[in-house]
Amino acid sequence: MRLLAEALRFASSEYRNVYCALLHTQGWPLFRQRLLEILQELIRRECKVEIQKLRKADSEVPVDLFVHYLTSAFLSVLTWWLDRRSRLAPKEINDVFRSLISPTINAVLGA
Repeated sequence: MRLLAEALRFASSEYRNVYCALLHTQGWPLFRQRLLEILQELIRRECKVEIQKLRKADSEVPVDLFVHYLTSAFLSVLTWWLDRRSRLAPKEINDVFRSLISPTINAVLGA
């Protein structure tokens, strides 16, 4: 998920202050919804192979739910990281994110 790693790197430098300013405004729900939409598109692009496997496997997990789950997990990790002003580098938090979602991806795809 190279694009998500880039998003983390970008968020750490460019948007941390914007995020903190938006968090406590009336604009936050709209911003969060738009961010979810953007992240879902990024995940659909990044996970094409996994999504194809999911479709071919005739999985009980709908593709939209799979994408929603990954997006929500990523946004949760991102907000945790930004809220706490964690000292973890973007690469480190990306590695943490991957370690959190890997068991689910493996279970869903039967890997």
